[in-house]
Amino acid sequence: MSRRSPKNFAPEFKEQVLKMVESSDKPIPVIAEEFGISAKNIYNWRKRSHEKLTSRDKDEILEVKEENKRLKKKLAQLEEEQAILKKACAYFARSLP
Repeated sequence: MSRRSPKNFAPEFKEQVLKMVESSDKPIPVIAEEFGISAKNIYNWRKRSHEKLTSRDKDEILEVKEENKRLKKKLAQLEEEQAILKKACAYFARSLP
């Protein structure tokens, strides 16, 4: 049994596939089938592209994640306050003649 030689894909093609992966809700194996490549290629390309991030990019990602966490916490707090206010309005509306 002979091994197939690895195919070299153009960087533009790889970028196109990775953009499709990021923007689509389709699973990677489906996208791979559409492009006629193996899903393993896409996983490897995505891993390498994430490894290429600079420390500045990584810092920005961390900042965004922290901001997202803070905003989710604030949203939960506001939703809780809204629920309390709804209950209070219903309580006082019942007591009116």
